[in-house]
Amino acid sequence: MKADRAKLLESSTVVTNKLREELAENTRYYVGRLNEAGATIGIFKDKLAAAQAKNQRLHNNLDSSQAQVAELRLQLQKERAPREEIETKLSNLKQKSATASELPEASASPDEHPDYPIYLEVCKSREAGKSTTWIVENILKMGGRKFSDGKVKLRTLLNQFEEEGK
Repeated sequence: MKADRAKLLESSTVVTNKLREELAENTRYYVGRLNEAGATIGIFKDKLAAAQAKNQRLHNNLDSSQAQVAELRLQLQKERAPREEIETKLSNLKQKSATASELPEASASPDEHPDYPIYLEVCKSREAGKSTTWIVENILKMGGRKFSDGKVKLRTLLNQFEEEGK
């Protein structure tokens, strides 16, 4: 019996040692796998942190842009009201001008018109051979950005008094 016991003890010791070796091997394997998983998790954590930071920057930019849009809309509303007011006044002036041009001016002679002295200066300059450009810039004082408006004013002035002279 002692021999059976010794064989059993030896056999169980061999089995136990094999199990320990297998356990150690499995432990090393799973520790390696856990380390790999930990590294992968670390990479994903870093990527998540970078994505969250970028998301925060984008939200900040969006908030800033929305504030700028709101500010520009407010500015546009402030500018739109005076523009509409100016357009209304301009429309009224055009109507008054159209109405005034339709009225007969029989009672007023051309030499009583406030633009008549300017018309006389223009005529003298034309007789002296001065160019349209010179007349617009020097007599009407409408050079630079106002030049095209000055040419229109000159044509209007000439048409107005030359028609009355007929």
